[in-house]
Amino acid sequence: MSKKLYYLHLSRIVLAGLLFVTIIAIFVPFMPYMPSSGLDPSWVYGTNQAVAQGLIFGRDFIFTTGPYGSIYTKAFHPATDYLMLIGGFYLSICYGLLILFLLKETIFEMDDYPVCIVNRFHIF
Repeated sequence: MSKKLYYLHLSRIVLAGLLFVTIIAIFVPFMPYMPSSGLDPSWVYGTNQAVAQGLIFGRDFIFTTGPYGSIYTKAFHPATDYLMLIGGFYLSICYGLLILFLLKETIFEMDDYPVCIVNRFHIF
């Protein structure tokens, strides 16, 4: 393998790694916010408390979010913290794999990939 081809493959792997790190930093709430008082944050705490008490969504607790609502709200509750972190990590991995699949032709099969990425996201 030539040196140019080696660096091309290495740069593609580094680009994919940076993509995954960025997506994980966006989706996984490493610093969740704490629940506060008031009417608007009360539903966030209520759904987390329903998960903590083991209520069945749709029968015991009726609301638009389900047991994984903590991934969306990013509010801390001791009982749902693991759901929020693992669910956010799983969502970020799935999202990253989807983006790599969609950009497969652009990044991994063409030699002039920076120009192709710009052309792929060009808005007319």
